[in-house]
Amino acid sequence: MPARRPTQQAILHVTTGEVLLARADKSQAEAALEAAITIAEEHRLPHQIQRTFRACTSHLPAVGELARHALERLRIPEPNPAGTQAP
Repeated sequence: MPARRPTQQAILHVTTGEVLLARADKSQAEAALEAAITIAEEHRLPHQIQRTFRACTSHLPAVGELARHALERLRIPEPNPAGTQAP
């Protein structure tokens, strides 16, 4: 199996985390989303950090905080949790 690019890895982890959250598997979702944040921050992929933030703010607030801090370190504004743009 060929190695995945960082973008693909981050997308895979975020999507996996979203599915696990939908199945109420919080511990596995937390691990997947934290991995996504780590990869995305390391490779400067703010969109994937924003996806993570939106996916976990209500169910995994600690992971949401990790995402928020990662965005701050990249100097990217925090997304609107509802996924809509602020006026």
